[in-house]
Amino acid sequence: TEGKPQYFKRKKIKNIFDTIFYHKKNIKVILLDGSVDKKTIKIKDNFKLIISGNKNILKILNEFNFKTKYQPRTKGYGFSGTFQRRKLLK
Repeated sequence: TEGKPQYFKRKKIKNIFDTIFYHKKNIKVILLDGSVDKKTIKIKDNFKLIISGNKNILKILNEFNFKTKYQPRTKGYGFSGTFQRRKLLK
């Protein structure tokens, strides 16, 4: 989405995920217009399920009648998204 914080350009983030999931034909990485936290999100495709580790985001998506699932974030050294972003920014 176009939400904040934005550590990298959206196309770079998409390229990273496309590279990670290139062998998974059932996973499609798309860029969404708007921001969930500002409630300006525009989701055109018909998603069966939206998974996130952010309960606040899931609450907003539920208000828009999307089926959601909470996935706890991975814990431990090296698994944190913040940790990984800091490594990539160096």
